[in-house]
Amino acid sequence: MSKTRIFSVTALLLLVVLVSVQGTLAVGASPLGGPAVPRTVDRSKLGPRLTAADLDGIITAQPCCMVDDLGLVWNVVITRTGLGYYTIAGTLDGGSGYPWNVTGWIQKYKNPLNFVQYWRVDNPQADGCLSGWVDYADVNASGAKFTPSGTFTSYCSGSPIYSSPWSGTIYKGSCP
Repeated sequence: MSKTRIFSVTALLLLVVLVSVQGTLAVGASPLGGPAVPRTVDRSKLGPRLTAADLDGIITAQPCCMVDDLGLVWNVVITRTGLGYYTIAGTLDGGSGYPWNVTGWIQKYKNPLNFVQYWRVDNPQADGCLSGWVDYADVNASGAKFTPSGTFTSYCSGSPIYSSPWSGTIYKGSCP
């Protein structure tokens, strides 16, 4: 076999390996990278679920705790910025040993019980994923205000590396 053909076969195999790894995380890894450190939350210590009336009744800001199906716990404050418009700010403990910054927004969509939501969590020590932790992740969701569902995506250097279906439940009050 010629050197050119060996090089071509080797390059093709490397490309196949890289493509098959793209979009996955290591088994047992957190959706934010690094080792999975599931945070268990005693739901009996959480406040009641946030309801449509609660969100509509926010005059200034409401501390909330969102627990999602990926094991992430989002400690946020939802602030009303206009009729049907809300901003999200807070932190998330992803298991890295330091808090990640959470931002986002919620907006009414057509019907008073249906909302479009965007949640983003940023790694304050982002390094292009060299440390094993992603740079940031986001959630594009819709549905009822207090039980959003959508897609969770993690990014390294601006490129998506992991995506999965996502849902969460928002509770009134800060996370315990």
